Amino acid sequence: MTASVRPLTQALRYPWQGKGWFYRLLPLALLQLVPVIGQIILMGYGQAIARAVYRQQRDLPRLHLRRALIDGLRLAAIGIVYCLPIILTVLLVLSGDSMSNAETSGSIPGIVYPIVLLSYSRISSEIVKRRPTVKSAVSFVNRIFSFLVVLFIIWRLSGLFTLLKGGVDFSDITLTSTDIVMLFVSSLLLSILVAAWLISGVQFAITGKGLLNPRATLKRMMVNRGLTLRFTLSTWLLIAGTAVTTMASALFLLVPGLVLLTAGNAAIWYLATQYAKRVGILERGN
Repeated sequence: MTASVRPLTQALRYPWQGKGWFYRLLPLALLQLVPVIGQIILMGYGQAIARAVYRQQRDLPRLHLRRALIDGLRLAAIGIVYCLPIILTVLLVLSGDSMSNAETSGSIPGIVYPIVLLSYSRISSEIVKRRPTVKSAVSFVNRIFSFLVVLFIIWRLSGLFTLLKGGVDFSDITLTSTDIVMLFVSSLLLSILVAAWLISGVQFAITGKGLLNPRATLKRMMVNRGLTLRFTLSTWLLIAGTAVTTMASALFLLVPGLVLLTAGNAAIWYLATQYAKRVGILERGN
């Protein structure tokens, strides 16, 4: 228990322990009053924190607006790429059920689509493993299948957005128990992908690579399953705690609430950097 709590307590102390922390956090806090841009800069500042923590600097790094903005834009774009499969899965589940209610009761449930995709991917990979000679043929079929899948997803999502544009009562959408399980699993996967995105961001900040290689990052995380589980739980505790304290403080005084938000962001990136160091991602460049 001590091993899992200690990194979290260290992360909580990190934003406040260096010199001049108030004058580093305050500009970032005030920037949060600027919609979108302020949040992107805060995200990019996490890269500077990762570099400072890796170099064992106690003080928070200085804010360089241009670099933080560029880093934040890059991280935001990569974050969308990381989470896109989960987002599409959830939308497909909702599209299947919403269109089922809007059209006919016999429509295919949304849960079927992710299952078909996963099953086909598994089957095709097993075929290639057992019969390498058919790799070229399977690759050709995969390209066709991928093209059809993209068209199918566009069609289903366009139907969902058409329904939303016309006005849909979400209380009329009935999710089956299987769909609820699928959405719950998607939430768990999303939490892991957010953790992987943080680790990739740390790796890129320090080594200049690894941002677009989620497979290698996830593989390293799975090898260190116990540490990854503690890191993921601690990260989401920090995210939830930061959100709650920020909203509670903002109800009374806005600026202190925003300072807590920026401090929570610093703590999350501190925790991610320490985790990346412990599992050897930074040294190996994987």
